[in-house]
Amino acid sequence: MRRVKCFLIAVASVLATTMTMAQSGFNYQAVIRDANGNLLAGQEIALRITLLSGNNVLYIEQKNVTTNAYGVVSVVVGEGNAKQGSFNDIDWSAGNISMKTEFDPDGGEDFAVIGTTRLQSVPTAEYAKTTSAVKNPTDIQIQAKESAADDEVLFSVKDKDGNVVFAVYNNGVRVYVDDTDPNGGG
Repeated sequence: MRRVKCFLIAVASVLATTMTMAQSGFNYQAVIRDANGNLLAGQEIALRITLLSGNNVLYIEQKNVTTNAYGVVSVVVGEGNAKQGSFNDIDWSAGNISMKTEFDPDGGEDFAVIGTTRLQSVPTAEYAKTTSAVKNPTDIQIQAKESAADDEVLFSVKDKDGNVVFAVYNNGVRVYVDDTDPNGGG
């Protein structure tokens, strides 16, 4: 019975993450140094990130961030001020996407290139291309809404019998488990 609960919580986490992916991005960190190699610690800088496919610009974002005591900035690419394109419209399936990062130590528009690097997929993403968490898609129903009141379901997953097993609300997530079945089934 415990395995079923853990599985449902894992499924709930994956579904909640999937729901937010369309409006999120990915983490990026850099150590910021001046032209002499000195750390720029505790300093507000302007950061510009450009996503490219070959020479084709897919997306540009810019943001002002403050380095920490070690000169490190941590940002989420996709949550900055979009200057060109839309992060959500990028066709990630095409692959071969590079990221160029630039900064202005004075927080302005005089950018120096930090570097350009090809984005790599993570092993779990490669694995996800070859498998499906749901072996029989007809056993699950998924319903979603764009907005709802606090007590109204935004997104739910139902089992083959039409019972809600997972639901997302504006104020939280609920996972429903049938504790009456000693074999962990529902």
